[in-house]
Amino acid sequence: MNRAQMDIFENQQICELSPDFYGVFYEEINHAGDGGLYAELVRNRNFMDARLPEHTAWYQGRAVTENGHVEPWPMDDPLPGWRLHVTGHAKGEMQGTTQSPRNERVPNQLKLTASQTDCGEVTVYNTGYWGMTVHPGTYRLTVIARGTISSVRAFVETPYGETAAEAQVSGIGESFSKIETTLTVSRRASGCRLGLTAGCDGVLMLDFVSLFPKDTFWARENGMKPHIAQMIADLSPSFFRFPGGCIVEGINLSNAFSFADTLGPVEDRPGKYNLWGYRRTDGIGYHEYLTFCEDIGAKAMYVVNCGMSCQARQAEYGTKEQVESFLQEAIHAIEYAIGDPNTSVWAARRAEAGHPEPFPLAYVEIGNENWGDEYLARYGLFIDTLKQRFPSLVYIINDYGAQRSDVHPEYDLIDEHFYVTPERFLVMTDRYDRYPRNGKGVYVGEYAANQEAGRGNMAAACAEAAFLIHMEENGDVVKMASYAPLLCHVNDRKWPVNLICFADDHVFGIPSYHVQKLFSNNRPQTMLKTSFSVDSFTGEAQIRANAGVAKDGTLIIKIANFSREETEICVNVPDGYAPAGLYAVFAEMPETENSVEEPQRVSVCTCSASASFLMKPYGVYVLTCVRGTAEKM
Repeated sequence: MNRAQMDIFENQQICELSPDFYGVFYEEINHAGDGGLYAELVRNRNFMDARLPEHTAWYQGRAVTENGHVEPWPMDDPLPGWRLHVTGHAKGEMQGTTQSPRNERVPNQLKLTASQTDCGEVTVYNTGYWGMTVHPGTYRLTVIARGTISSVRAFVETPYGETAAEAQVSGIGESFSKIETTLTVSRRASGCRLGLTAGCDGVLMLDFVSLFPKDTFWARENGMKPHIAQMIADLSPSFFRFPGGCIVEGINLSNAFSFADTLGPVEDRPGKYNLWGYRRTDGIGYHEYLTFCEDIGAKAMYVVNCGMSCQARQAEYGTKEQVESFLQEAIHAIEYAIGDPNTSVWAARRAEAGHPEPFPLAYVEIGNENWGDEYLARYGLFIDTLKQRFPSLVYIINDYGAQRSDVHPEYDLIDEHFYVTPERFLVMTDRYDRYPRNGKGVYVGEYAANQEAGRGNMAAACAEAAFLIHMEENGDVVKMASYAPLLCHVNDRKWPVNLICFADDHVFGIPSYHVQKLFSNNRPQTMLKTSFSVDSFTGEAQIRANAGVAKDGTLIIKIANFSREETEICVNVPDGYAPAGLYAVFAEMPETENSVEEPQRVSVCTCSASASFLMKPYGVYVLTCVRGTAEKM
């Protein structure tokens, strides 16, 4: 057993911690949004999923950019998510077409041909994202269609062939029309699919099909699933970084994120291939991102493309004219978020969308994981223009593999990313002690112990806690931090370790989630000087701790016991303070993980409040103390 002692010097303040220190970073990866956070149940609702990324060529199962970057692109399923089913002696055919589209930007349609429907049924099914899960309540079905089939029967079918809900869609004519109806579900069912059965012989051209629950987070019409959104909200993030990540850059400039393409009616949003192996709907568009920031009480951080595609994927560098176009797009996006509707066309569009007041946009990051002379030239143009036009915003520069002396001198924060092993984070717990105190801040925008950590285990969570403790102690340099990736559908795990995982209506946080939540909800305002001693026979114990005072005067002590042994610790609490709460995240083994089957195997537990206690191997602890005599919790 190890023994440790911690002393806290109440009168020796070392730094102030930014109130925005803890935030989240969102990117459409691992089906984070489509099939996850976004409440839409229909997969490939606009039939665009199989469409090649813009300005690529297809050859032998690959989509190739002009600069030679290759993405796997099988052509075996032109209508992903959709299946034809014919019964009896009826005859039916399903195919994709772009004939006479309703919207040239979203040209793809599903053409259904049905005959002999008096002798059987012709049905197209949508299987959703690995099956649909429905709950008691009302669902909005939206169909945009034309054709000689004037009506269809819409229904939700369980894996056992039972009908969970149904409605008639009528009024289909020669021209495209948008028809909305409701389906009422009486009981929960998972693994369901949506069926549309032709009501007569003829041809049906489907342009858009959506099944959306009325019950969403904050009751937003085009909103989020409450159980996943609440997991994010429970982290109490002070900021929300979006939309990426690599999707900001794209595999080429045509594939880069464009905020304007994500505005307006969802049926008119073409979506884009999102670089992580599937096409995104952009149902969560720029307006929805900003609204979600408001709903969870977070400031918005928007990442803009500065005229270059992903440098890790055979980058395309924009011409002078293209860079200027991206700069104008950034200006328009900022105006949409915070501009005056009386003077800005884009702010007026925000007002028309029902939000006349500005959104909480506070941070703008120029580029994502960019570096080198090409980046610095573009960054210089962007920062000079944006800072003059929007001086109240905080601007963030990239530092991907660069030295600080190599970056442009004009910035507020510099973004550093770390994806390492657990033990590497322990080694890094003096990194910011050595940084110059020159008024420039650091934003650790992406970090995780995602190597040699399974799918996110207790050892990784403890190592990240140690790094967080170190960053808090250097709050005069490190101003903000956000874990990555945030979300993952367990059936599309592009990255092995992700903070929040889900399937159907099941959602769980990995051990790191519970550490993030514990630390974020116990934030000091002022960090205090501490001293720490450890008695470890083998010397392997790596224990990190800090102490700070919250705005309300609570003394908060955070400790990470990165050791294979238990540690008996004594915290010498300053005079006048008494222990009020002790909270812990630990597991029986460092390899312990959470899962769909065991979502709470590792979580925050409340212990008996004491300044002397036994720390479990790889355990993370928060001790709170208040003035006077406090009851033990």
